Amino acid sequence: AEHVEGQPYVSGVLTTENGFSQRFGRFEAVLRPPAGRGLWSAFWLLPSFDSWPDGIAVLPEIDVMEFLGHEPSTVHTTLHTNQSGKLTSHPTDHTGETDLSADFHRYSVVWTPARVHWYLDRRHLSSHPTPADFTRPVHFLLNLAVGGTWPGEPDGNTAFPAQLQVDSVRAFT
Repeated sequence: AEHVEGQPYVSGVLTTENGFSQRFGRFEAVLRPPAGRGLWSAFWLLPSFDSWPDGIAVLPEIDVMEFLGHEPSTVHTTLHTNQSGKLTSHPTDHTGETDLSADFHRYSVVWTPARVHWYLDRRHLSSHPTPADFTRPVHFLLNLAVGGTWPGEPDGNTAFPAQLQVDSVRAFT
């Protein structure tokens, strides 16, 4: 098997970090994440900076969706903030009847000065007050990671190559 820098897997990422960012609005992607233990699909928003800001270990972020391949009917949404001076996370897990890896679904967030709202296929999932440190435009990141503490390592049933399929990515003011 081929390895990259000694690792058995390579993770892919799509980002608009050097091209597009926006403050407030609706951010959405139509995605089909892969099933399988050890696969971790994510669609998240990070504030845009020309260079990493001094004194900040972790940037505030909005996780529009995270999907663990061994939990095919669960989508995880999280707001990460540093407004208290330390990283504080506000996660919500949403489990339904649908295998989200079986087809494409629309994952979106509406970010306003007052609140952040999460949606799956235009159905409201949850909301959280917008933290005070959410002051900068954000850019898109969509990635498929393999392994790690949260999803665990792939097993013999995990199919490779695995793909996070992206139909569309959009932002609205």
